[in-house]
Amino acid sequence: MMPPPQQHMQQPMMRQQQHMQQPMMQQQPVQQPMMQQPMVYCAHCGATPAAAVTIRGHRGFIVFMQFLRMSGPFCRDCGLSTYRRMTVESAWLGWWGVASSIINPITMLINLAAYNSISKLAPPLPGMPGRPMDPGKPLFQRPGALGLLIPIVVPLLLILLSVLGSAGSA
Repeated sequence: MMPPPQQHMQQPMMRQQQHMQQPMMQQQPVQQPMMQQPMVYCAHCGATPAAAVTIRGHRGFIVFMQFLRMSGPFCRDCGLSTYRRMTVESAWLGWWGVASSIINPITMLINLAAYNSISKLAPPLPGMPGRPMDPGKPLFQRPGALGLLIPIVVPLLLILLSVLGSAGSA
């Protein structure tokens, strides 16, 4: 004998309500096995820790331009040395062209992300196959950093010359 259709439909609903009224079991967080991060070694000296970054440079000439790049990973000392050397070189040689006067500051801004990654690293561990590069003086204590003033000084000189030229002709 089959139950009437109403009773047949109500049974699943009652089971569902009973299930909802039962206290929910607290779920324990599943502990995942700790995965060790792979050790990254400096491509230049073999030290660790290192960060995989690319440092860029730019040379602008009147007729053509040259894009430079050094790919890591770099330890802190090798990365700082490379960053400082390429930034000073870009500061002196990166402005000498119309397009280069726009591209060079963009290149230097892109390098700030690489600098942030490198500067956060711990000192390289001793005993590696090579010797880390000497980072040298900080960027703004180097004479080459004066090249960063070129985009400021050159327009000021042009304005000064045009004012003096117009005053001399009057």
